[in-house]
Amino acid sequence: MARALESMAKTEALFREVNERIATAAGGFGSDDAEFVCECADPTCVDRVEVPLEVYEEVRSEPTTFILANGHEEGSIEKVVETRRRFQIVEKANRKVVAVVKKLDPRRVEPGLKPG
Repeated sequence: MARALESMAKTEALFREVNERIATAAGGFGSDDAEFVCECADPTCVDRVEVPLEVYEEVRSEPTTFILANGHEEGSIEKVVETRRRFQIVEKANRKVVAVVKKLDPRRVEPGLKPG
């Protein structure tokens, strides 16, 4: 079970990393929103969700929250904290998954290092 949880967390963290690049590119073009990859635990998921960049930044301000296509939540590791028309925001609820996604957060700053 622990291995499966870690695998799900790593999948979601990988999708989040892809979305970081999408957000950077969209912001560079002056877009107000972007089409992001669903950050669910299913490694075969190819769903896209259109999200305003402002909302994406709010979600990303917390390393344990992710953007998913509606209905893609995995109840054993996360809880839905907000549902919108085109997507939902989930927060990791499983302790092991929380530790993995925090460790793999691309915005994480190593202790002793300054951001940026």
